[in-house]
Amino acid sequence: MGRLHEEHEGEKDNAERWLLTYSDVITLLLALFIILYGMSSLDAQKLKDVSQSFQGALHNEGGTPPEGLAGAVTVSSPNTALGRAYDALHQFILESPVADQVDLRSTSALVNLTLGENAVFHPNSADFVPDFLPIKEELARILWNVAQDESIKGIVLVGHTADLGTYTAESLRAHLHLSFLRALAFYEVLVRQGVNPALLRVECAGPFKPIADNGTEAGRAQNRRVEIIIT
Repeated sequence: MGRLHEEHEGEKDNAERWLLTYSDVITLLLALFIILYGMSSLDAQKLKDVSQSFQGALHNEGGTPPEGLAGAVTVSSPNTALGRAYDALHQFILESPVADQVDLRSTSALVNLTLGENAVFHPNSADFVPDFLPIKEELARILWNVAQDESIKGIVLVGHTADLGTYTAESLRAHLHLSFLRALAFYEVLVRQGVNPALLRVECAGPFKPIADNGTEAGRAQNRRVEIIIT
């Protein structure tokens, strides 16, 4: 009986140890869940902030297309790298003969310079028009100066085309190819100027991010553009 009693006591101790271990595991899992939840909430907020910044840069209020510098918005501090980049580009545009084909916008997270097709490229081509050749060189010098600031994270070059309403595999390929080549044309200009390629990223948006109504020729002309986004 004494031995049986001891065995029962041992089983009770083992059960209690098992319960203690289980409790510790549950506590650790709960702590891990709280930490992961906090991290996911922070990342979601960051993602929301970045998304809002890009939406503000790509669209003005009400969804109407931007109209040159008249619609420009700035919230960057002039004492930051982005603020200085905005000021330099704003002055450049004011002195440029293509100011009516350019839109400059700024948020606390980025500066967005949008160049319309008519001022930059031949139709359906990634070749610069002759009048833009000296302009692109001056623009490249400004962006080189901007890139020297260590707080500048990068420069994204995005090509866009207009939606003509008909999609085939061949037409989509042509849209994406043209938008890529146009962004790449600016990439090559900046690299030749000496901008660190590690700071540059080329993107092709094709017809998928319009800023104006593709139902009109004027709207399609605004959608054919290249964006230079400084972050």
